[in-house]
Amino acid sequence: MRKNSVEFVTSFASEAGTFRLNKDYFAYAEMDDIACYIVADGIDSDEDINSAQIAVNFLFENIMKKPSMSKKKLKTYIINAHKLLNEKSRSVRLKISLMVVLTDYSKMIYATAGNVRLYHFRSGGLTFKSKDQSIAQMMADAGQISDEEIGLHDERNNLTNYLGQSKSFKPFISRPYKLKDKDVIFLCTEGFWASIQSIDLINTLKEAKESADFIEMLEDELLSRQNKVVNNYTMVAIYANKVFKENIKDDIRLRIAKKVAMIVIPVVIAVSGFLIYKKIEANKAEKLFVQLEEKGDKFIEDESYEKALENYKKATENIKKVKDKEKHERIEIKTSIANLIVEGEQLQSGRDFEKAKNSFMKARTQVELELDSENKKNLERVLDGKIARVKEYIKVLEKSVEGGKEVEKADKISIKVSESEDNKEKIALLAEAKQYYNSAIEIYENVKKLSEDIPYYDMIKEMEEKIKEIKEKIKNSDSAAKDASGAIAKDEKVKEMTKKAEDYKKSGDQKLKLKKYEDAKIDYRFALDLYKELNEKYEQETIEKRSEIERVMLDIDKKIEEQKVQELQNQVGTVN
Repeated sequence: MRKNSVEFVTSFASEAGTFRLNKDYFAYAEMDDIACYIVADGIDSDEDINSAQIAVNFLFENIMKKPSMSKKKLKTYIINAHKLLNEKSRSVRLKISLMVVLTDYSKMIYATAGNVRLYHFRSGGLTFKSKDQSIAQMMADAGQISDEEIGLHDERNNLTNYLGQSKSFKPFISRPYKLKDKDVIFLCTEGFWASIQSIDLINTLKEAKESADFIEMLEDELLSRQNKVVNNYTMVAIYANKVFKENIKDDIRLRIAKKVAMIVIPVVIAVSGFLIYKKIEANKAEKLFVQLEEKGDKFIEDESYEKALENYKKATENIKKVKDKEKHERIEIKTSIANLIVEGEQLQSGRDFEKAKNSFMKARTQVELELDSENKKNLERVLDGKIARVKEYIKVLEKSVEGGKEVEKADKISIKVSESEDNKEKIALLAEAKQYYNSAIEIYENVKKLSEDIPYYDMIKEMEEKIKEIKEKIKNSDSAAKDASGAIAKDEKVKEMTKKAEDYKKSGDQKLKLKKYEDAKIDYRFALDLYKELNEKYEQETIEKRSEIERVMLDIDKKIEEQKVQELQNQVGTVN
């Protein structure tokens, strides 16, 4: 009877929150050789039937008949519970999210369908947690969101697998996990974990003295958030203060071992040389692993993450030859962290700052929750700095995009200027474009200053080039505006001179009719001079009008001569 030599302490809380009914259900039993813990979250809307209770009772009834750690049997029980919910569904489809934990007090397995969670803690740190079967979890696995962001995402309850679903159903059954003294297993429904981060669990665990304290402190933490809506929530803390130790001196096992030894000895003698060789190779691999891991750690301290990653990968290859699980898990964590940092730095160099931030945040979370190293605090500070800096880069980049939009507006207006034939319209458009260009310069100057504060040298250089380019555009714009203003002034002058010339010609025509030839000739001369100036100075076509006036003036000269002759004849006739 294993129960007599172990100490497992279980505490739990299950409440309706701000709802009338509690659709969660928890039950457990700690028997002589096996303990069973089942948490179910009813996710249907049926208020008359408690689907979670139906499924949990059914599972308990089957598990208690023949207690076993068999993964195959557990899977069968859960599939049958799923079928039972489908059979009992009437007006509403009965649906639940489920977590089942079985332990023989020395190891455990768990089965899950949906998003009821299991967290495993050892030595005050989180060793692992179960994965949800939801769209949000798939997004986290794909790197679209961080693991800690699942609790805030709208898709966290969009489940891909749960008891009672209409399509094919397949629960996840874990591998066996070996338990150690003082391990803590924590189970909870979505109503709890959606509001609480992993770091909150770790901090509370450090403060709690026993399982009841842990549950009470977590419940206080949940309710202190003062959310308007508090969903049904269930949380279970299982403190494995003392686990069962296998008795290696058991008489039956000893007799079997002796019989096996008699058979194996000849084989051992035959292969002893090979085993000794393998042992030597394993020792070499382990020593090399230690050296490579230490070199990797040193490179992490020096912030040479690519070199650290290279050494960690080599260390991983060597520890595979030794098959030391603890060291393998440790180097896997370090390799993952180094890889995320290298990935983040590469993305940052490529100016994909959003993805770089996600990589650094994943690395930061993994360092905080999984890394056991003397350099942990320093690495957390370094990653905090990288995350802060990449956020500044994002801010700078977003600001530079604003400047680009102002330039784009100005450039579009400049195209309209080239298409317009109206100089006044051109001047108005050029003034509008200049406003956008000046706005862009102001934004780029601000971006440059922000980049100098970070510092972000590539962006500083880019902003200087952009500002120089825009100033050149403003210079060209001012020149075009000046040309347009000159053209307007020229047009007005031409109109003024043309009107004067026409007025002089009309005056000359009137005086010609009155036979005031000398006066007419003066007006025609003024008109002719104006038309000449329009042609020579303002490039106006006036040849025809000048030719016409010159012909009239020749006629006037003839008429003046005729008039003089007539006057002379008149004088002679008078004398006679």
